[in-house]
Amino acid sequence: MTRSNPRVFTIPPGTPFLPTLVDALFSGRFGAVPNPAKDPLALADITILVPTRRAARSLHAEILERLGGRAAILPAIRPIGDVDEEDQILEAAADDPDGRLVLPEAISRLDRLLVLTRLTLAWGRAVRRELLSLSEDDRVLVPASAADAFHLAGDLARLIDDIETTGIEWRKLETLVPDDLARYWQISLDFLRIVGEQWPSFLRERSLADPSVRRDHLLRAAAARLAASPPRGLIIAAGSTGSIPAVAELLSVIAHLPNGAVVMPGIDTELDANGWMAIGGLAAPARSAPGHPQYGLKQLIETIGIGRDEIVSLGEMTPDMAERVRLISEAMRPAETTEDWATAPPVAASAIGDVALVVARTEQEEAVAIALAMREAIREPGRTAALVTPDRRLAGRVAIELGRFGLSVDDSAGRPLMTSSPGTLARLLVAAAKSNGAPLDLLALAKHPLASFGLGRQACRAAIDILDLVLFRGQLLSDCVEGLVEALDRAEEDLPGGRYAPQAVKRLGPSEWQAARDLAGRMAEAIEPLSRLMDGVNASDAKAMTSAVVAALKLVAVREDGSDDFLWADESGQALATLLAGLMSDDAEALDMAGYEYPGFLDATMAGVGVPARPGSDPRLFIWGTLEARLQIVDLMVLGGLDEGVWPSETRTDPVAVALDAGGTRPGGAGAQARPVGA
Repeated sequence: MTRSNPRVFTIPPGTPFLPTLVDALFSGRFGAVPNPAKDPLALADITILVPTRRAARSLHAEILERLGGRAAILPAIRPIGDVDEEDQILEAAADDPDGRLVLPEAISRLDRLLVLTRLTLAWGRAVRRELLSLSEDDRVLVPASAADAFHLAGDLARLIDDIETTGIEWRKLETLVPDDLARYWQISLDFLRIVGEQWPSFLRERSLADPSVRRDHLLRAAAARLAASPPRGLIIAAGSTGSIPAVAELLSVIAHLPNGAVVMPGIDTELDANGWMAIGGLAAPARSAPGHPQYGLKQLIETIGIGRDEIVSLGEMTPDMAERVRLISEAMRPAETTEDWATAPPVAASAIGDVALVVARTEQEEAVAIALAMREAIREPGRTAALVTPDRRLAGRVAIELGRFGLSVDDSAGRPLMTSSPGTLARLLVAAAKSNGAPLDLLALAKHPLASFGLGRQACRAAIDILDLVLFRGQLLSDCVEGLVEALDRAEEDLPGGRYAPQAVKRLGPSEWQAARDLAGRMAEAIEPLSRLMDGVNASDAKAMTSAVVAALKLVAVREDGSDDFLWADESGQALATLLAGLMSDDAEALDMAGYEYPGFLDATMAGVGVPARPGSDPRLFIWGTLEARLQIVDLMVLGGLDEGVWPSETRTDPVAVALDAGGTRPGGAGAQARPVGA
């Protein structure tokens, strides 16, 4: 059973979203709720859907605070799109168990990228300039290495998600490139045709599904179940913009349920009707302005079937905040209605009275300024501060600067794996193998805090210092890593007749020479097999290369007791172990590459892996991405990285995206951005 008049609310900008939502819930704005002080089960039947896990945790904490320590069963609070294991079966009627649809398992992110990398490399190797009839001035963007192919595979994965999410059929790509465009565009079309034909076949053979397809199936199945059998208690969807069509359909069903409600974040009620219509939407796709911040909300309103004037506002803005909202609304006005600026009333100066602008000359200066501002903000007890930025480099710099003050910040994206201690050790090992034991690479590897080569940390450090003193200064090693022991033997034999030998070398005793010889042998044992695989003449596959890296890592990190468990013990070690295990899968075995390509390929795979932050960070300081910051409130919020190409992000210019934009097929038009699941 559904209602004809959907219930849709909005919480104005600048109003604390979650506290206002809890106020409305406890006051009965969404429906009658028994007093939790008298009935511990009053909230048990309520379900609340929010965009992110962080928002779910914050809402959980807000409700606990309102309960004042009283015992109660809390509502079921779930992030939209976060599907539990038991939800992998779409429930049908209880009397029709055969009618249940079992969805294929979703392919993992890494496996999908590995397969797409293999397809991309195969296509790139088949492309030849002479076969394309191109002139010398024509540029061909084909992958030159496995790392290039992996990055392009990421673009293809995003494209697949975009097309599957919006429901565009792959066969429509045949009409993507008009005949009057240059031959260059046909290259992109040929590539897309290969992926469009081979990728679905691959998934069918493996009985797998794209994550976006599986997600949309589950969301639409949940919407169908709610429409057919509404829950007994309240169900509230709060904070989502519904930019994914399947999410919008779910929100529409919830809004029409007898006990359902949708709470939108910050509908613009200041923009006049002319400007609102100029945003476009489902009713006027030709006039759409997908870059407008209200575009997704307008589409959601049209999907639900409600007018902007029918949405009920929860909470009130202060006069200064209302002026700020009007200022931002006018600044974001659609381009075709900007002539209305001439007649718009002036905005009070108080609209930006507590807003400060910092113009930094360098990234480091920006990071220091942000860290100082956040430090000053929490001097008063109980105050909080957050940096919101999509720039991970800036976030890392700010975290380091806060660390200088003894402050540990809660970074929602975690730390990059490639800069973590285990990740750095793996990269140093691969670099030493690629250079076949260049002195600088061997020194960096042996001096890494996690390297001991079975000798113990102090003994390893002392031995590498001797190797540096005897072999690495002022001479070239012709025998590479496998000749280290022989080079040491020759240096010790030549020492009595060495007229110009340094006094420090002459003072070395037999035990010190033996310690250096022992380390040299262990280094050769660990690095030499991997170095042979990375010989530029040889070709191998990603699985064999990664297996050799894992074997070498164990020899590098092993301690005196024969254990290497400490390398994988913490969060970064576990993240590295998971990545390396994925790079030893069957799909990795099918990915061939030259040995010299592997270091760049490993860096490319590490680049997208984050390590969760350790518990124990300062509860007053946060670093959030743009989606994570949604629905959150702090005393000081810093927007960092407001530079062209960062925020707003740079328009994609790879051949896939440009070809789609040229043909008008790409969802959202030129520069459209990927949509998060909970959006």
